[in-house]
Amino acid sequence: MVKLFICNLPQAATEQEIRSLCEQYGKVPECDIIKNHGFVHMEDKVATEDASRNLHHYKLHGVNINVEPSKKNKSKTSTKLHVGNISPTCTNKELWAKFEEYGPVIECDTVKDYAFVHIQRAEEAVEAIRGLDDIEFQGKRMHEQFNSLNIHINATLTFGSRSFSFQIVVSSGMIQKAPLC
Repeated sequence: MVKLFICNLPQAATEQEIRSLCEQYGKVPECDIIKNHGFVHMEDKVATEDASRNLHHYKLHGVNINVEPSKKNKSKTSTKLHVGNISPTCTNKELWAKFEEYGPVIECDTVKDYAFVHIQRAEEAVEAIRGLDDIEFQGKRMHEQFNSLNIHINATLTFGSRSFSFQIVVSSGMIQKAPLC
């Protein structure tokens, strides 16, 4: 599955309109709109490229929309949270809005009773965990944790007149939330 990123959507745009536009180029298993942008999941790369090429700057409700394949490296510049125990009726839009209270959300993917929320800055992700972990949302107690954690340590060693600069990157998979001071 390949995602399309659509931005500059007019306020009147609906998920059904966006889905119909993209289905001209291939099957659309999922379509989500949050505020003035959205993500459309298409089944293959060719369909995504066709939709992007033909719909970029398409005029919808008098506004030229921007359509491009979603860049996978966006998550490298954001902090990914695993959100567990969410209500099965909770939509991406509702969860996005809840987390956006703490900072810009880059992406939100709901899968059954859990989701992955990408928040732009690590500090805001920490605040979201502090504010939302173990609270009731739509009848269920949500649980958040960092999905991954990368620690970058810049160091310089000096031996006499010679200096060596280097960076250590410690990377791990699913990290349980540690006490936040």
